Amino acid sequence: MRNVFFACILGSLGAFLRMPAVAATNAITHASLHCDKIASEIPGLPATNGTGRIELRYGDRIVRIAPGADEPATGGSYDVRLYDQTNAMHLSFVDGLVLSCDGCPKQAWFADLKHDGKPEVAVWVVSGGPEKTGLLDLFEIITDEQGDALQRVDLPEAAHSWLRGHRGHDTYRVEHGTLYWTFPGFRGDDSDEHPTGGETTLKLIFERDRWMWRLQARK
Repeated sequence: MRNVFFACILGSLGAFLRMPAVAATNAITHASLHCDKIASEIPGLPATNGTGRIELRYGDRIVRIAPGADEPATGGSYDVRLYDQTNAMHLSFVDGLVLSCDGCPKQAWFADLKHDGKPEVAVWVVSGGPEKTGLLDLFEIITDEQGDALQRVDLPEAAHSWLRGHRGHDTYRVEHGTLYWTFPGFRGDDSDEHPTGGETTLKLIFERDRWMWRLQARK
């Protein structure tokens, strides 16, 4: 085990280990998760009995993500834990991180965004406010003489000119190893429910450490 977790969150490990088993696969996977405090405000967010947990699998590696227990929907935290299941009889905890967040994780992916054969973990977090602002946290699994560890990856900022009219309502998706960020454009007195400035989609180009304008349709 590389890092030592905060004592305040170790109590939730038992609940994690009681999660139903899912057959391991070598395919890169994604899943949606439910945060019971804001689920009713996010259309299309599937319920998962209010636990707010997500599990990703890639070969013998398992990543589990969960919001902090008994925390508010804004100003709380979530944790990311890496496990090894080389031994099919039990999980071995490898490493973990705790991050502050203004909202709840909505979706996550194992995806090879760097195209180096080593998939990263991408977590999409949605705020609990009416603007549903989204942000993306990215993690890589690094290996050295001490073993595997999770490491957060800094993402580049998008050009200000591409964010003109941006007021949240962000969505993220992964297609063919590329991350896309889409958001509506707002004009003047547009309400949160009725943006009139078209839609912008950016894609992350890791090789250039920048977001690129993929498609933009302005009315």
